[in-house]
Order: sequence, then C-alpha cells, then structure tokens
Amino acid sequence: MNEIIRANVLKNAISVWLDVDIDILNKRVKWNQKRPLLKKENDKKILEKLYKKRKEFYKQANYKIACNKLNKQDVVKKILALYAR
Repeated sequence: MNEIIRANVLKNAISVWLDVDIDILNKRVKWNQKRPLLKKENDKKILEKLYKKRKEFYKQANYKIACNKLNKQDVVKKILALYAR
C-alpha cells in the first residue's frame, strides 16, 4: 500500500473501512473479473492473506462500518450520515 496516498487520504479526506466477514466477501467477489489478485483457484485463502496483510492499514480509517448484515442501501446511508456530521 502506498504510504503517500494513505497519508494524503488521512489528511485530506474522510476514510471509511467497510468491514465484512471473509466468507461474505468471498461470495461477493468470487465472480468479479476485475480483481486480478483473486483470479486464482483458492480465492478465499488469497482473501485471508490480503486481509491479514492490509488490516493494519484498514484500521487507520477515520470510521469503520460493520457491513455483514447490511445491504448496499444501508451502507450508503451510514456513509452519508458520516459525511453529514
């Protein structure tokens, strides 16, 4: 992860970590062809490795939204509520 970009985001923007369980994430991205790191056979193991590697960066976000039980509209509402503060 690029430190310059991360620093700029934290300084100049509101960052939101959309946290979701690995199993749910795997189901959501399984058929997405726009994820080059996940075009291999065992996508879930790759997801787990990426999550473990990136989690410390994700924790730096200004806000965290637990998305396991939320649909897209609910996530958008929560993000908009953060911006309205």
